[in-house]
Amino acid sequence: MFDGKSLMGWSVMPAKAAKAWTVRDGMIVGNGDMGLGYLVYDNKEIADFEIKLSYRFPGEGNSGISIRARKDETGARGFQSYHADFGHLGIGKQVLGAWDFHTPGRTEHLCFRGDRLVIDENDKPTLTKIEGAVTSNDIHKGDWNDVHVIATGNQFKFLINGK
Repeated sequence: MFDGKSLMGWSVMPAKAAKAWTVRDGMIVGNGDMGLGYLVYDNKEIADFEIKLSYRFPGEGNSGISIRARKDETGARGFQSYHADFGHLGIGKQVLGAWDFHTPGRTEHLCFRGDRLVIDENDKPTLTKIEGAVTSNDIHKGDWNDVHVIATGNQFKFLINGK
């Protein structure tokens, strides 16, 4: 997905935020001060996948990975997706939380750090606590954190620093 040298195969949405995304020292670097936008992988034929990455916020910041994204025909946002969120500790339990952004006609379900969310065929959510889940003490403030996302069918698993 990433050649370590360029953003070939990726697009920025909206295009006016293109300067916010660069490659430096073999890493994709996002700079929200240069414009708010999304880096989108252009291959629309991804099925099941795993992605591993490391992130850090030297100060404050928020980012994430959207899964199974598609254009939002309602215009409410740029796209609909499931979203794994990560950011600096000061934003609270959103660090490795998740959202279901599939609208219209569905509720946007929240799933915070340490929760398991199951949405049934009638759009009814069930939240349960994950035993041994990541806590704020497991997140390296201002330093590198490892993220692992596994997408298999309609099941998604998000891990941070191995938890």
